[in-house]
Amino acid sequence: MDFKVMVYVDNRRADIERLVRCALEDAYRRGREIETIDPLLRWARRLFPYLHEGALNEYARTALRVIKYRYQSGRLRGRQTTLHNLFIEAERKPMQPLGDDGERSS
Repeated sequence: MDFKVMVYVDNRRADIERLVRCALEDAYRRGREIETIDPLLRWARRLFPYLHEGALNEYARTALRVIKYRYQSGRLRGRQTTLHNLFIEAERKPMQPLGDDGERSS
């Protein structure tokens, strides 16, 4: 049973990598960037016509996450949200105890 699950996961990973590669090559040829799942859905329908719509959406969403974090992370760093930057800053600084007034001491 575990072997079948591992094979399924490996096949799914290979399918998503293939989708990412094809979509990125097409976007590069056209001089565009992939920012939504629409171009990924078009490629997923071409590559995997036997999958139902839910699986195609899942593949496209996963491929978009892979593209955003693996291939476009350097470009996106300048556009990260303030909340995300605050989380990163909080992880780097040691925790300070709260004072009597509920504020952190400087």
